[in-house]
Amino acid sequence: MSYTDYHDPTKLEKHPLMVNYVRPYTLESAVTALENAAAVPLVGGGLTLNRADIPYEVLVDLQDVPELNRIDGLPGGVTVGAGVTLQDVVEYPGIAAPFKAAISRTLPRMARNNTAVMETLIYPNAPLDWLTLLAAYDVTINMMGFDLELQQFALTETDLVAGSAGHRLTDGLILSVFFPNMHADEAISTAHVATTPAAPPIGSAAAILPTEA
Repeated sequence: MSYTDYHDPTKLEKHPLMVNYVRPYTLESAVTALENAAAVPLVGGGLTLNRADIPYEVLVDLQDVPELNRIDGLPGGVTVGAGVTLQDVVEYPGIAAPFKAAISRTLPRMARNNTAVMETLIYPNAPLDWLTLLAAYDVTINMMGFDLELQQFALTETDLVAGSAGHRLTDGLILSVFFPNMHADEAISTAHVATTPAAPPIGSAAAILPTEA
């Protein structure tokens, strides 16, 4: 294994039997490292390291990038860093209950402790109810592109379908997700279809409904 700090993440030795490990400390150096076509971001690890195509040629460990590990409560909602674990999302009081329920009913606590928000957006083995709810409620994605420019857009179903195939969620580094506050006169829920109660879901749907005052 070779080790590279953020000072020169583009000069990575390539070898079919070697994993190059990069550990950046700033957003800019992290984005530069991920621009390498062979690079894979490591944050959390619950979904990243549970894939059939490991070991990776270049592993970019993002745990020391502080901006990715914050949760900030704002007047209109909550901004959750891409490196925050799903368990932290469940425990944070300012995030609406339906988002927490979509995680906790499909993943045990151990898996939530080891899975970061970013992983659920870029890998296909993420909890389907969670993704469906994010797209239905138009959460906002904050990213830094490979040109080091900041980007902001509402998450859509198209992003999730194509997220691991080079769509905009992988065209840079996801910084955070903004969860808007739920309105007092609305309710939201998700449901999925599976062959058996214990089987993985084969489809999921979300509904946002007005409630009586």
